[in-house]
Amino acid sequence: MGRYRGAFERADVDALVDCFAFPVQIVTVTQDGASISIADAGDWPGVLARLLGAYRRLGVASIVLQEMELHEPIGAVAVVRVRWALERADGGAVYDFTGTYTVASMDGRHRIVALAHDELPKMRAALARA
Repeated sequence: MGRYRGAFERADVDALVDCFAFPVQIVTVTQDGASISIADAGDWPGVLARLLGAYRRLGVASIVLQEMELHEPIGAVAVVRVRWALERADGGAVYDFTGTYTVASMDGRHRIVALAHDELPKMRAALARA
């Protein structure tokens, strides 16, 4: 999660893509339920670039890991629940959200194979206020 967070703060799309295995499953939670999508290595850089663009528009300067729970249900697989806080350079809050990551050890590296999050409605609300 440290490598992942650092790549977001540097706005390094290539380093972010390298944190994932493909195809990756994304579950987006909203007030109305959940939607599921599958992204491949060709789609994901564009998705991440759009996310980083929204962070720039919102003035996000740091991504703070507020809380983390790690469960290792099966040898080479872990489930990590993280509460993130996005902050401006002056320390002001942008919004916080929760992500749950399924991480698998593959070829000696840990990679995200599935992600569930509640960020999208919070980002849309922040963008509407901006």
